[in-house]
Amino acid sequence: MINNKQPIINQKALKEAYNLVIADLTNALVKMKSGQSVRLNGIGTFTKKKQTTKVRLKKSKIYGETIQYYQITFRTSQTLKRAIDK
Repeated sequence: MINNKQPIINQKALKEAYNLVIADLTNALVKMKSGQSVRLNGIGTFTKKKQTTKVRLKKSKIYGETIQYYQITFRTSQTLKRAIDK
């Protein structure tokens, strides 16, 4: 006889696994250089880009200065898109 029961995962183990994955992803995103990507198997890709812009808000103390920041984008894979659309 085949046992089709799903394994029981307790809430504590699930939370620990979630925290481990989030910590690993955060670490990978911090270590990435501008233009690099991190691919999550079958889910999508995170890409990090360095951006620059001038401050246009006249009331700001740093009006007219150029600031730099990192933009992290996520592109969903086709596999995940098809699964979501079902």
